[in-house]
Amino acid sequence: MSSSSSSSKGGNSKGTSGVVVTPGQVIGSTDDLEPCSGCYVEPGTTVVRASLVGQVVVTATSEGAAAAARKKNVTVVPARTREVASDAVIEVGDRVMCRVVRIGANQANVDILAVGDRPLHEFAKGVIRREDIRLAEVDKIVLHECFMPGDIVRGLVLSLGDARQYFISTAEADYGVLYAKAQATGNLLTAVSWKEMEDPVTKEKEPRKVAKP
Repeated sequence: MSSSSSSSKGGNSKGTSGVVVTPGQVIGSTDDLEPCSGCYVEPGTTVVRASLVGQVVVTATSEGAAAAARKKNVTVVPARTREVASDAVIEVGDRVMCRVVRIGANQANVDILAVGDRPLHEFAKGVIRREDIRLAEVDKIVLHECFMPGDIVRGLVLSLGDARQYFISTAEADYGVLYAKAQATGNLLTAVSWKEMEDPVTKEKEPRKVAKP
């Protein structure tokens, strides 16, 4: 399910300093960039993607006339100020980027980090209900086999629920987990199907409701 393309629905910063990115958004290629903190190389490709909401910082790897021909270091600095965030209003039908914070028996609680590719000043609260996780075999869904705390999820806003919590859907193929770490090792997981991700080092698989790339 990996993509070798250097484009993304979330946009492409092209390795430009100051650009605000969201998790999973393409920053550039390892042909030109050396990923540091806040970003990662998509397994099986040369694509560098952001692993958090923040601002791209690109720096030269060394001094001298030959520096321009070398790869540049790229870092994503976490968004902490209003200058790198948006006043975007969340509306029904918006694509949102979320971080899973808690798993219950019938729903996953999430922080909404961004609307499209626009980071929010303050994270909004959201809920992914059991019936909104996928389209088929809803009665067989087990929450911890779909999401885990810390996962970055792409979702669709269905409605505004109670207590200012947005109801989020991941039912369609485009929606689900984009970025997750192995529970045992902390390694970045690679999607191997719509319902499994794999630790590229240990080859251990973990269940997830995976987003189509």
